Amino acid sequence: MIETEIFEGDTLLCEREMFGAGGGHATYRYKVLDVQGDKIKLLRVDREDVGTTMFERSFLTSHSNWHKLKRESQDEFVKVIKTAPSREWVESFLDMTAKLINITGVTEDDDQLVMSIRTDQKSLPISLGNRYCLKGYPADQKVGVILPHGSAAVDELREKACHTGQFNGEADAPHWYKFPAASADDLRLGEYHEDWQQALKAERERGHRRVRGDAHEPVVYRAAINSAVRQQLIDDARFDS
Repeated sequence: MIETEIFEGDTLLCEREMFGAGGGHATYRYKVLDVQGDKIKLLRVDREDVGTTMFERSFLTSHSNWHKLKRESQDEFVKVIKTAPSREWVESFLDMTAKLINITGVTEDDDQLVMSIRTDQKSLPISLGNRYCLKGYPADQKVGVILPHGSAAVDELREKACHTGQFNGEADAPHWYKFPAASADDLRLGEYHEDWQQALKAERERGHRRVRGDAHEPVVYRAAINSAVRQQLIDDARFDS
């Protein structure tokens, strides 16, 4: 449900269960056109043939399937991703983020997870507990990943990496590698995907709670798993292709 004030220009999402043979869920995307007391005029922006609808404020704030995208977070996210070399680069990074979510089973408000937006670095860091697990650097065209100690990648990728290091802690603590990633294909780990998956599962099982919960931005999570949100944010970045 929407627990904050609603303003003209806000983006609202409505998640609905789909019935029939396919099943699943769908997300409808609306733009707030006008706010008149308890009446809120919405435009459905993911379907051109639907038009505008008036809703009661109480309806939007009492149903759990309605959500509002935080405008400041949206703007910061777009500011970072628009520095990427291409739309495909952003899609590929968000696909990796979705894989992280699926592999670990973290929820949007999980107490281990921090997905932050660093406008100063033009980066998108993702942590479990107190360790980075994935970090995109669209402006620098690089990506960082966590890999397990003892992985063949630790030695084989050392020359390719532009930054390496081992996390503090136990002797077999995982390693951090940052690689050049000029294209969307460079973001795919290929034969080392299973090693990354192993490291992610280990961090999930380690169970450390996040250190900077206040830095967590749910918009990154939603952009990874929700195609409607992803489409809107990448469209807002206005890539040429």
